[in-house]
Amino acid sequence: MRFFKTPLLIAIAMLLWSPCPGEELTLSVSDHRMVLTTHQGLVVEGQVVEITAGKVTFDAGDRILEFAISEIASIQPILPIASSGPHWLPNPNKTRLLFSPTGRMIKAGEGYLADHMVFFPAFAVGLTDYLTLGGGVSLFPGISIDEQMFFVTPKLGFYSSEDVNLAIGALVAGFPGTDEDEGVGGILYGVGTVGSEDASVTVGLGFGFFNDEIAGKPLVMIGGEKRLSKGLSLVTENWLVLGEGEQFISYGCRLFGERFSVDLAFLNTIGEDALFPGIPYIDVVYAFMH
Repeated sequence: MRFFKTPLLIAIAMLLWSPCPGEELTLSVSDHRMVLTTHQGLVVEGQVVEITAGKVTFDAGDRILEFAISEIASIQPILPIASSGPHWLPNPNKTRLLFSPTGRMIKAGEGYLADHMVFFPAFAVGLTDYLTLGGGVSLFPGISIDEQMFFVTPKLGFYSSEDVNLAIGALVAGFPGTDEDEGVGGILYGVGTVGSEDASVTVGLGFGFFNDEIAGKPLVMIGGEKRLSKGLSLVTENWLVLGEGEQFISYGCRLFGERFSVDLAFLNTIGEDALFPGIPYIDVVYAFMH
């Protein structure tokens, strides 16, 4: 079990040691439209046109504004799809659907803290723009630490463009008290995402494993996300075990702001065992970003 626990402890130490990059304000003159928010709550859209002597000159279209840097709480890019309308901040949870990862990667120094179904806290951090390390643990009440489940989720991106992102990774899970006969298991997968942060389709192919044995029948995942408004999107994630006919589906919505997102969904099967509307699912994610 030493193999399993060590990378998780290293990752947690790195996460706790690293300063939160969201606390640092990065300003530069740019042609991109931005959303500037002051500590007093003023929100304006426009472009940074000049930075001099601790002050920022901001072109809001119908007026030129000047702010002291100390007045600015945050400044974020406006997504191109919303460049002519109300500002839509970037999706803070674009690297995951509900359970499954998308092909997108977390940027170096960024990451998130999450809680799935109350009893499964987790985290992920970008070690580089192409390498992410995450993990978590179950926290069921009344169960000793030796009986709780630990999991590690490394992920490597190998292609990234504006509309196509590809990655490979693994979910490795086990228990601190597990003996060698019980071992560890998980999924090895490849995943691709096509589309923008506001409308995308993700397809994944995975093989289950237990110790050094790989399952012969692959899992196929097809999911997607469609943003409906500034803070609301629809999310679905669906699994099929090839050759078995077993199908698992999910459907729900994602509510989000600048850093937080909440998924409210239902999990279900297809066939006689289906329940209406399904088993409720909830998770909460806090993203720390530049």
